[in-house]
Amino acid sequence: MVEKTVNAHRSHLSEALEEPADTPDEPQVVQPPAELKIVTRLREQRAAAHELWAQGMSKAAIGRKVGLHRATVRKLVDARSADDVVAKSLQRTHIIDPYVGYLHRRWNAGVRSAAQLYREIQELGYPVAS
Repeated sequence: MVEKTVNAHRSHLSEALEEPADTPDEPQVVQPPAELKIVTRLREQRAAAHELWAQGMSKAAIGRKVGLHRATVRKLVDARSADDVVAKSLQRTHIIDPYVGYLHRRWNAGVRSAAQLYREIQELGYPVAS
C-alpha cells in the first residue's frame, strides 16, 4: 500500500520542499494542488449524471451509459451540489497521512526505494501489514 502511494505521488515527491534549518522531525503539511484530478472527475461525473437524469434516464441506465456503479450514480444524482460529493471524497483520511511529510523529506534526500521507505515508516509506528 505504501509503495502504491509513493508511486502514485512520485511527481510531487521530487518537488523541492523548503524547510527551516531547525525543523523538528514532524511530518510537514503538504498543500494539495488547486484542483485535484479526482475533484475534476467528480464534478464532470455529477454533471453528466444530472444531465441524463433530467432527460428521464433511470439511475441504472445512467450507470451503464457512463460506466459507474448504480450506488455511485445514486450519490451523484442525490447530491445537492458537486461540492457535496467532492467534500465527502476529500475528507477521507488515510493511514499514511501522518508519514507523508517524512516520506517527502526522505524522497528529496535521495531515497527512492519504496521498500526502504516502508521499513523506515514502520520504525516510526506505521502498522505492519499482516
